[in-house]
Amino acid sequence: MRNRLFFKAFLGFWLVSICILLTGIAATRYFDLLPTDGNRQGRPGPPPEYLVRLMYSLQNASDEELPALVNKTQARGNVTLYLLNRQGEEILGKDTPPEARRAADKLQGRKRRAFVESPQGRFLAHALYRREQGPLKVVAHFKSQSPVRDLLLNNSWLRLAIAVLLSGGLCYLATLLMTRRLATMSQVSRQLAQGNLEARIPVRERGGDETDDLARDFNAMADQLKQRIQAQRRLLQDVSHELRSPLARLKIALAMAQDHPDAAAQYLNRMEKETDRLNDLIGQLLTLQSATVTLDRHIDLVKLLETVTSDAQFEADTEQQSVQVLFQCDLEEAVIATAGDLLQKGFENIVRNAIKYTQSDTVVTVSLQRQDSAYIVIVADEGPGVPVEDLGNIFDAFYRIDQARGRDSGGYGLGLAISKQAIAQHGGSIVAENTTRGLKVTVSLPVEAAL
Repeated sequence: MRNRLFFKAFLGFWLVSICILLTGIAATRYFDLLPTDGNRQGRPGPPPEYLVRLMYSLQNASDEELPALVNKTQARGNVTLYLLNRQGEEILGKDTPPEARRAADKLQGRKRRAFVESPQGRFLAHALYRREQGPLKVVAHFKSQSPVRDLLLNNSWLRLAIAVLLSGGLCYLATLLMTRRLATMSQVSRQLAQGNLEARIPVRERGGDETDDLARDFNAMADQLKQRIQAQRRLLQDVSHELRSPLARLKIALAMAQDHPDAAAQYLNRMEKETDRLNDLIGQLLTLQSATVTLDRHIDLVKLLETVTSDAQFEADTEQQSVQVLFQCDLEEAVIATAGDLLQKGFENIVRNAIKYTQSDTVVTVSLQRQDSAYIVIVADEGPGVPVEDLGNIFDAFYRIDQARGRDSGGYGLGLAISKQAIAQHGGSIVAENTTRGLKVTVSLPVEAAL
């Protein structure tokens, strides 16, 4: 939970709000306790908290505490205090400047506060009553302060504006930290849309918040997009190459038939053969390009493999290949969802490929078993196997281990690609590996797809 974006946003804005609240309280407290006369602009109103506290302390302090209180007040702030009795004498024995006496003289009748401006500062006179001395006149000499301090001290709207600006800055930084990944993602997505297939978002391999998860998903999507585009480009190149050869032979056969009418039948047979090849290639391409299918019927995998191995044995015998195709299975049935003859075509291509490359007088074994939640089909031959570096590529369209092999012996390189797609459309997987005897192709189909 600590790395979730919701928690970060909630905690971030909560902390900003707390900081603003505490700062506002602290600032208000600070300015309220600063030495000030509370009437810098001559506006009427209650005295500031500092002045109220000061007058209360001066009124209730004992004669022994009074000098220490005055000295402490003068030491803490830029203010000097004078306490005058009815006779105009300073009760603590301090010299009183004329401006202070002039401010005290303004306290006539019921007037309790008076001000005098001078080059030395502002003098505030305030009426006070002490039990020991009776009525007193307290004159506070406020010396000149910093203009900025005075401005903040006497302008609450300015303090509010500064608080709003600071809170806006903090929220901006918090929002920037939370949305910078989205801005990076927007930039990278534009690069990807412009054709830069290498554009990726820098992100840690694991952990982080929702934006890190989204960045990793985006990079995975970009990798898949790159692979698909590159596969389509290779497919287009391969299809162009595969179509060019039979078309060239068709053109040659047509020209030869026109030049040698007496041998037209021979060239027409050649043209028919090339046409069949084109038709077969196009059919395989259409099968390979079918994206998604609906698994709308069910078949018994045991009977399907029995049919496939029986047909493969018949083809091997017809072509005079001394190869035995053996089916091994202990299951009575394995019902699985499918569509059309997808699975049959897929397994036929795998078994035919094994028969083609196994050694003479050997056995191609097809086995079916259940392991946990999957049906496992293994097709093993006794051929030369596949070079290790090519094992991951034999299921790619138009891939041939021997690129120089002719079409008559090597086909178009689409059979295993069609098998892989058929298995994938059923939610399964297919892998190939070398054994001590030959090549083993393992197909896994999920039992969840079965009835």
